[in-house]
Order: sequence, then structure tokens, then C-alpha cells
Amino acid sequence: MNNQILAQYHLEFSIIMMNGRKTGIVKTTAPEDQLSASLEDLFVEGYPDGFIGTILKNIDRAFHTKDYDPTEDGCPTFASVTIGKENCVIKSIRERVPLEIPTLDLKEILTAWTEYFEINDIQDMGVYY
Repeated sequence: MNNQILAQYHLEFSIIMMNGRKTGIVKTTAPEDQLSASLEDLFVEGYPDGFIGTILKNIDRAFHTKDYDPTEDGCPTFASVTIGKENCVIKSIRERVPLEIPTLDLKEILTAWTEYFEINDIQDMGVYY
């Protein structure tokens, strides 16, 4: 897992037990940072299957200049992603302002979460308050 990219964007992965199930939590360690907060929103109900099947697939297609729908993001609950070859735009309900992140950085973050989710046999996604 790429801890450097998580630290750069002030993100932390954790697991809590909720109703007897391992529940994955992604939270920002800097809630005042708009991009970090928007990334946190992206993970609300953000299961690896959706990230792998849509966002990561489209990032790969963008890198290889293949046709893809830049707005197809698997419909995360609290944020949307528009994918570009160099930058992605994240718009969360909380921040209401579209924010850019380098596409490669978003790919690293989503890949780290997918690995964390699978290695720790997480069963559900939760929200940290």
C-alpha cells in the first residue's frame, strides 16, 4: 500500500466492527483541506468492485488513449469523478466546488484502498463521524 500518497492527501484507512461485520472506513486527517474532504466523500459506500470496474478501468483507458466516458464513475454516493488523462475532477456534495487531482494520484489512492479492502477481508463500507 502506498502510505506516501495517503499522507500527501491526508487520508487514513481503518476498520471497525459494526453489527458483527468488518467495516472499512476512509477518513481525512485534515478536514479543512477541501480536496482531502472530497476524497473522503468519494469513499462513502465506495466498494473496490465499483472502483475497479469503472474509475480504474477508465483511468487505464485514458492513459492508453482509448475511448471511454469520462463521467462514468460507478455512481459514488457523495461525490462524482470526471476522469481525464492528466487530471481528474472530484465534486463532492460537501464541498460543492469541483477540485482537481492528478489522475495518477487518484489511481494510486484507489489501488491502495482496493488492496487494503481485500487484504483485511472487509465486508462493508462505513462513514466516519
